[in-house]
Parts: sequence; structure tokens; C-alpha cells
Amino acid sequence: MKAKRIFKLSLWVIFGLLVIMTFVFLYKKAQPQATIYSVETVTRVPSIQRSIILTGKIAPRNEVMIVPQLNGIIAEIMKKPGDLVKAGDIIARIKVVPEMGSVNQSESQVEIAKIALDEAEQKYKIATELHQQGIVAEEEYATTKANYLQAKERLASAKDAYNIVLTGMSQRNAQGSTTLVRSTVDGTILDIPVKEGNSVIQANSFNAGTTIATIADMTEMIFIGKVDEVDIARVATGLPVTVRIGAIEGSAFSGVVEYISPKTIQQQQGTQYELKAAITIDDYSRIRSDMSANAELITDQVSNVLAVPEGALQFEGDKVYVEVVTSDADPKHLQTERREIKTGISNGSLIEVKSGLKEGEKVKGTPVAA
Repeated sequence: MKAKRIFKLSLWVIFGLLVIMTFVFLYKKAQPQATIYSVETVTRVPSIQRSIILTGKIAPRNEVMIVPQLNGIIAEIMKKPGDLVKAGDIIARIKVVPEMGSVNQSESQVEIAKIALDEAEQKYKIATELHQQGIVAEEEYATTKANYLQAKERLASAKDAYNIVLTGMSQRNAQGSTTLVRSTVDGTILDIPVKEGNSVIQANSFNAGTTIATIADMTEMIFIGKVDEVDIARVATGLPVTVRIGAIEGSAFSGVVEYISPKTIQQQQGTQYELKAAITIDDYSRIRSDMSANAELITDQVSNVLAVPEGALQFEGDKVYVEVVTSDADPKHLQTERREIKTGISNGSLIEVKSGLKEGEKVKGTPVAA
């Protein structure tokens, strides 16, 4: 009996201990935990920059579209994309398909010129005989001779015009043949969108003409991007940019904004403005037209300033405060005093301190542990 009583008493003691431990655990759990905050030092930094990132592409400053001077069919293509050309180099040759209306008109002009020449020649012969006899004055003879020579020139011009309409070739100036499509600038051929056998038309008042080739100077490239409406007030010509091409690892080219469109571009992602920046590239061997690129545009910058992490700031209306640490002996119970400060620009992590703090002072930061 005694052993049984001792056993029961032991069970009650154990049960009592468990109840007490449970209450202690719940009590501690209900107590507020001390939060440990980081302590940030007010430091002087070389610079703080505020920037925006623009998406866009790399493109030549000037692209020239080469179009034919007549209608016809591509007979031969002498160049290919990627070739370097000089102004005057032949890119393609066109076989002329004469227009019957133009042919008939040119033939008529030749016949009219022949009739005018025959008449002028007869008058010149008569004037020559009379001049030799002293009957016609020198002035009248000179006029008749000039009319005769002009008639010969008009016939030659009419025949050459007829030949150009018919064949595209000028008998007087083979270099100026309209059947030969020549480059008008020095540069690299970016594209030849036609093939041999394609029909082409010349530029006129109603049509831009068929593009035979696109040529550009690949040693003068620009960045073309778009600026969101919310950022446009921070952007101005002359601001520096750093351009990075996604396809070229580690690329970083410096540049300067030289153009901002005065007119918006309405797109699905919102209202945007076109921006162009001249960039400096040392090695063009890996650069291709229309490569995708990003540009970091520095909109604001200050140098040699005091700074604190943005997480240390407290805001009330239009005022900014920090908790200046007076004692950090106990990390769980920092002693601080609240102080109003004036701030400047921020780069997203650090913010400029204009007044209210001194270098080396410490401020209460963000929670790091409990």
C-alpha cells in the first residue's frame, strides 16, 4: 500500500511540473521580443548617381536607300550584304523594259529634230554661198551658222534620249548609264532586298521606288531608345549614357544624348518619347545594325557627399527624420534621439544627407534579428 501511494504521489508531482512548465512557456511566448536593429554609420561617399534604364537598339547614324533611275528587270547583282563599297561602285545592272508611249514620243522628237536640221542646213548652205559673194552680211551669216549647229545638237540629243528610253544606255556618257545602279555613298551594304529577275520601278512623285540596296557607315553608330513619360522631365540633351549590347558580353560604350523627340509615341506600354545618343565604339568588328541594347542614363549626380541607407529614414508629411544612436552598448535596447534631416538625391540604396548629420555619427537602421 505504501509503495502504491508513493507511485501516485510521484505521478501528481510530474503532472504538476508539466503544468508549471507549460504556463512558463506560454508566459514567455506572450512577452514582446526585443528587436535588434542594424546600426548605420554616416559616411562620405565619392558620388551618388540617379539613373534610368532605357531599352532600344544600336543603329547606323545614316542609312541610304539606293533606288533605280528607270523601270526594268534586275539583270545582274554585283554585290552582296556585308560588302564595303565606295561612292560610284556598281551594285546591280538593270535590263530596260521600254514603255511604248515613251518610245513613240522619243521617236517623234527624233523626226522633228531631223526636219529642223534639214531646214537649218539648207539655209546655212545658201547663206554660205551668198556670204562668199559678199551679198550676206557677216552678222546674218553667223546667225544662220549658229542655228544650223544648234539643230545638229538637238538631233544628237533627241537620238541619245531615244536610245536611253529604249536601252537605258547613253551613247554620249557611258558612265552615266541608267541601267547601272551605283552606290551614292561610302559604307557597308546592309541589305539587298531584290533578286535577279525581279521587276523594279524608279522613284517618282507617287512612288518611292524599289530599294535595290541599303548602305550605311558602320563606323558611326547611335543608340535609339524610348523614354517613358514619367521620366521625360529628367532627361536632356548632353547627358552622359552608358550603352550595353546584350549579345556582346561585358560591353559598355560611353555616349551622350543628342536628340529627344518632341512628339510622343503612343504604344501599348504607355506614352513614350524617342531618344538618340551618339556612342563611341573602338572595335566595330562585332557590331551589327539593329542589335538590342540597354542604355543607363545618368540624370542626376552629386560628388563627395554624406550618405545613409534609405532604410534608416522616417517620414512624416514632407519632413524626414532619423534615429541617431547615442548608445549601442546593448544591441537589443539602442538608445537613440530623433532628429530631422535634409536629404538630396538617392540611387535606390544610399541617399544624400544635406544637413542634420555629421560624418561618423550612427543611426538606427532596419531590423536584422529578434
